[in-house]
Amino acid sequence: MIRSLLTVGLLLALASCTPTPKTPDPASGPTSTTPADAATTQQAQVDAMLREGPEPTLRRLAPLDYYLHYKLMQATGMESALGGEAAAIAALQTLGDAYERALRGEDGQLPRLQPVAFNGEGMDSGLIGVSLTVVPTMMSGLGVSGHLGNWNEGQLQDAIAKGPMPLTGSSGPPGSPMVQYTQTDATVTLSMEVKEGAVSGKVRVKLRMDTCPDASGRITVDVEVKSDMALAGSPDSGGSVTANMRFERHIDDDARLIDSHPGDQSSGHMTIRGSQGSGGRSMLDLTLGGGGPPTVNDRSGVGLFDGAEAHRVAEHAQATQDFMAGVVRSILTGIEGKVAKAPWESGHCVKLDATSNPFRRKHARPGTTFEIEAKPRARSDGAPTGGTVRATLSGNRQLTPATGKIPADARYSYAGPDKKDEFASIEFEARSKRGVGRATLEFDTKQGAHRVSGGQNDFQADHTVCALDVPFDIRSSAGLTMHMVPAGDSGGAWTQSGNAGGVSWSGGGSYSLSLDDNGNGTLKAGGTSIIATPLGRFSDAVEPEFSITPAESESCD
Repeated sequence: MIRSLLTVGLLLALASCTPTPKTPDPASGPTSTTPADAATTQQAQVDAMLREGPEPTLRRLAPLDYYLHYKLMQATGMESALGGEAAAIAALQTLGDAYERALRGEDGQLPRLQPVAFNGEGMDSGLIGVSLTVVPTMMSGLGVSGHLGNWNEGQLQDAIAKGPMPLTGSSGPPGSPMVQYTQTDATVTLSMEVKEGAVSGKVRVKLRMDTCPDASGRITVDVEVKSDMALAGSPDSGGSVTANMRFERHIDDDARLIDSHPGDQSSGHMTIRGSQGSGGRSMLDLTLGGGGPPTVNDRSGVGLFDGAEAHRVAEHAQATQDFMAGVVRSILTGIEGKVAKAPWESGHCVKLDATSNPFRRKHARPGTTFEIEAKPRARSDGAPTGGTVRATLSGNRQLTPATGKIPADARYSYAGPDKKDEFASIEFEARSKRGVGRATLEFDTKQGAHRVSGGQNDFQADHTVCALDVPFDIRSSAGLTMHMVPAGDSGGAWTQSGNAGGVSWSGGGSYSLSLDDNGNGTLKAGGTSIIATPLGRFSDAVEPEFSITPAESESCD
């Protein structure tokens, strides 16, 4: 499902688009927005990408990646080794096209030579660096959310126990992705490696996302992109462009993502560095976010970046990070719920314990009133989540409170069905800044036949009774019968009658009945058994015990 939606909406759109006109000169810089408008602007950018296909958006991001990789080629001597600027640009174009074919799964466009005054523009095909990873990153995050939304808690625990495993099937992005789950986060790693023409490259992506918020409602997403390039056959040449981005978002007490929260953060770090074979030199080091403008920490790369040039690169790096913030928001919301649920809405973050008194809800006596408590707890630390609980009754009779959200821990009173053979259920949903938890309690007043097996000494029984909440008999194979008279759900009194061994039997006592919610349990009796013989009456203490199992499909008496 996820793969089909994203492939149609993203990858096929990318594959079918023709090259777009050249993007504006990077020297003009990105359009600035105020903090209040940031979330709206980021979402509008992602909406445009989903509506138009990713081609226009990725083409706007690509110049920065191409430009930085070209500067890396200059600084590490790759440009000179390839025969100059034109040959280096052609090799870079070839590399970008090869990456794009790997991303799309079909042929890319042919390389083309570019103007000598290269600024990253004019590369109308191919993708490299961060722009290459936008679609795989989005697919990975949505794939994780899709899995969590479809798994029960047991399946998640199985996935956690398996450790790293392929993110394949309907939600798998390109790049041989591997995913590892914990109770509160998921990490996806993928890589795309190409060896085409004179240059080889490898792009590695690591996406780590909180799937459950912390106690303050904070969700953190980390994206790391490392793009290595080298001369073909010379792995120690060249170097890498690395981008590390962190996004912190918050959800409210209703488990909804907050568009603008004072604690939200977007920060990043971008570096260009030569490989050890190229001297391991740092060419550019940028810090992004943190509440201020981008900071150029280092531009010492053999004079390739003057102050103005480094500043323009920093501005466009910030614009790229701002766009990725919108991508992260779409991952966290499942593209506004159109592809997947938000991961914290999966039910894996919060355990909702719903209990009733009396505990026995199956085969209940008509008209029974239950006192119910719904207690949401964070699965990660067991702490109360706060927030609210909403309960929805299906069937008879009356739930109090009947509607609305009740502060957790929530208490209800439920008057169950007042007639036999009726069924009802109550669905509970807890919402808080720790996520969403769900639980269901089911009730019925079915008569419920049960198999009674066991006894003591020569009194052995194995047959089916129609109901345990009205007087019933337990008959032994020896000809004796225990007559059971309930005094409630948990037990009652019994008497005995019959003839065995040529004498009559009597006696009686009390019994206890304990059943779980599925109707399995134990009946324990205690009392006195009396026999009348020609020599007199004799008595003995007895403690027969019987196992009780549901037998609704069997004939009963």
